[in-house]
Amino acid sequence: MKTIESLLKLTLFTTLAQMQTAALAQGWSIPAGQGPGQTARFEKQTEEQLISQAKLETKRNNPEGALQICNIILKRNPKCTAAYVTKSKNLDFLNRDADALKCLDEGLKILPQAPSLYREKGLILTAMNRNREALEAFNKAIENHCPEWDVYHQRSVVYGSLKMHARAIDDMSTYIKLQPKRSRGFQWRAAAYAQSGQTDKAIQDLTTAIKMSPGKEGEFLLERAELYMKVKDYQKAVADYAETLKTSPLDDTIWLKKGLALSKAGKPDQALKDFTECIELNGSSTAYLARADLLEKLGKHKEAAKDRARALQLEKEKAVEKL
Repeated sequence: MKTIESLLKLTLFTTLAQMQTAALAQGWSIPAGQGPGQTARFEKQTEEQLISQAKLETKRNNPEGALQICNIILKRNPKCTAAYVTKSKNLDFLNRDADALKCLDEGLKILPQAPSLYREKGLILTAMNRNREALEAFNKAIENHCPEWDVYHQRSVVYGSLKMHARAIDDMSTYIKLQPKRSRGFQWRAAAYAQSGQTDKAIQDLTTAIKMSPGKEGEFLLERAELYMKVKDYQKAVADYAETLKTSPLDDTIWLKKGLALSKAGKPDQALKDFTECIELNGSSTAYLARADLLEKLGKHKEAAKDRARALQLEKEKAVEKL
């Protein structure tokens, strides 16, 4: 009887292993540690195949599976840079930041000149707001000739956080030299210029980004409009908001901002129409207050009082929702 039971179990396990092998062959993901034969199967694969599989599991949001494969790779080859990077990414995904950093530090003990490990460490430290340490990591990545050109953008972000604006701009200029056809580079340098108070240069960079992105320039137009508002060039701000609304006519926030720009530009009647459009799309308390302020200036005190009352009611409802 025991022999029959053993044979049945063996048949079942063999079938499961075959099913898993077929599933993997079809590109389906199997969670780590589940089912017989999976670890043995991974052991038979080449390092290159294992790295590809680990990256695939990462894309599938299967961190446990990716970690299992990375551990197999590192047991076989403790000098595999890609395995340390992939393992740290998945530990970070699981909110195990300390373990992710420990993984990278272990790799750096063996590979002290691996730029991708320093870059990954910098990214994790930046997310943790440990900017000084992140800066050191990015510096090491660049010193060791990091092939990932976005490392200059990442270091620029850290410089910006540390209010080292000149260096942030320099890094973004280097990024643009390396990737001159990417409009994002000009957008990011514009942000660095804006942080440093160089609004005119920020506007120039956003204008370049807009010209480079026909049909996809909405985000850049909005940012440029904000800068025009900052320098009190309200007519140009109105024009940018209006251009954005051609592709995003249901965005109530843009209607509100355009209304504010029109009000500043001395066009209250047009501003009133925009505030009303915003309210009809999404009656926020901010929109009601903006319209109330404008109605007061136009001498329409009763209508203004109604809008203020509605704004107050919405704020109370919001407070109750939070409770």
